[in-house]
Amino acid sequence: MKITFKELQFVGVLALAGFLFSSRWWILFLDSLSPVKGLFVYYGILLVFLFLLSRNGLILWNFKINKPLQLLGLLLITFSFFVVVNWQNPYFNIVADGPPLESMSNIYFQSENGVIWSFWTQLLPSSDTSFLRVLTFIITPAALSLLGALLVEKKIEIL
Repeated sequence: MKITFKELQFVGVLALAGFLFSSRWWILFLDSLSPVKGLFVYYGILLVFLFLLSRNGLILWNFKINKPLQLLGLLLITFSFFVVVNWQNPYFNIVADGPPLESMSNIYFQSENGVIWSFWTQLLPSSDTSFLRVLTFIITPAALSLLGALLVEKKIEIL
């Protein structure tokens, strides 16, 4: 199993998106939008990601899963994507409204990035919020998508 350059590019783009989409200015921008405008921004980003992935040969509709590990790999890549683009999580609430987290609904912690945030805050309880942001939105999705790419044995080819 080896990683192609295109897969490494995807990991890099995902890490960069995690950095941008978890930045304070982005969160405050989203917080200023109405629910409908925020949803359009979210789906606009989703559309751009899917388009770029398909144009670069990283996803194809006729890709067949031959082994359970390939399915796990695709699941890890999908999970990583939603860690980066899902904005309903504890960290974004901290940036927009400030602590305390005790009054937050458990639903915030049930998202992909909510689970990762919870994991890191339990493992490193006294860590700085900005360090936890890097672990949650940049390092973890990059590592999980890299592992996912390794597990997807059949390399996806550009048509």
